[in-house]
Amino acid sequence: MPYLTFPTVNCLRMPDRAGGEPTVLVKLERILAGVAEAGHGHVSVDGFTVGGYDHDRLAALLSRYGLECSDVGVLRIGEPAATVAAARTLADRARAVGARICVTAVDTDPAADGTRELLAHCADLLGEVGVRLALEFLPYTGLATLAQARELCAAVGWLRCGMLVDSWMFFRGPNSWDDLEGLTADQVAYVQIDDAPEAVGSDPVFESRHRRVLPGQGAFDLTTFVAVLERIGFDGPVSVEVLSDRFRDLEPVEQGRAAAVAARDIWPRLFHQDRSAGDPA
Repeated sequence: MPYLTFPTVNCLRMPDRAGGEPTVLVKLERILAGVAEAGHGHVSVDGFTVGGYDHDRLAALLSRYGLECSDVGVLRIGEPAATVAAARTLADRARAVGARICVTAVDTDPAADGTRELLAHCADLLGEVGVRLALEFLPYTGLATLAQARELCAAVGWLRCGMLVDSWMFFRGPNSWDDLEGLTADQVAYVQIDDAPEAVGSDPVFESRHRRVLPGQGAFDLTTFVAVLERIGFDGPVSVEVLSDRFRDLEPVEQGRAAAVAARDIWPRLFHQDRSAGDPA
């Protein structure tokens, strides 16, 4: 059964343009405490929010709040030496917290031999600790479409590298229902559901990082999106990634509760460990 996880990236202020680093708005422990209070049992941890926490301290915090880590990230495939160093750090982090997925994005030409070789090498490094890459396509990068990401994952090997399918990236890119329906359950490692109003400008990076809304509050056909994923049998982690100024102004516990309600409205079979109510929702 697919299960809900809360992404700490919701509490970052993202840069307006490609490049630059996000700003950490809320300390990690406060996020974890709020997510746990909201009833979540799983959390997705980004590297910026983790900051200076070492792996053992992160594992101890997760244990304190009764949270399991679904995934770590983001591994960005770019300059080789920096990419390999980041992969090793993420492998150590994933091993310490028990994560089985590493969110991955490609900053270089996905068709270049060097990109594929580097991605495959990182897949090997993470694979040594039982972690699978979840490769995301973004319409404003070289890896712009679901079809491109599928080809790259196949080249690396599906057991080591699956796809991350984000509803924002799917609907705002040149993708089709046939593309989504052509996937199999074992090819999809991770799903992110979010929504958006009609765009107000021509800058997709700004739209993606500042104008998302909760599932069901925008223009995306999420009913069909979820139905397709159900039909192919996807049963992995699902996060509600709402990158917006309004959402990140909420307290983590408010974010967690809102995300859980919106997700279950769109995806009724989505498992949410609602510990605040005492029983699984």
